[in-house]
This record gives sequence, structure tokens and C-alpha cells, in this order.
Amino acid sequence: MALLNMFFAVLFFPGDFILKRLNITVEQDEGIMRSFLNSIIWGGLVLGIGLKFFT
Repeated sequence: MALLNMFFAVLFFPGDFILKRLNITVEQDEGIMRSFLNSIIWGGLVLGIGLKFFT
């Protein structure tokens, strides 16, 4: 269970970090902006790695 909690903490870190910098709580955000930010950041990272190694 601790491993799963650590995985989710890393997965949601970028969105949580940006929301904290903007002084927005997770309850105020309702997960919409956090999900959008996480998908942009992790998607860009995976895309960059994919383009670097698979093209």
C-alpha cells in the first residue's frame, strides 16, 4: 500500500505543485486543472522521450 501511495504522490506532484503555487486548493479545483496540468507535463515528458529514442 505504501508503494501505491508513493506512486500516486509522484504521479500527481506536478499538478499539486502548480496549484499550490497559484494558491488553489484541490477542493476548489475539483481535479480539472490538476488533471490537465498532469497530462500536459507527463505527456510532454513521454513524448520527448519517445521522439528521442524511437525516431
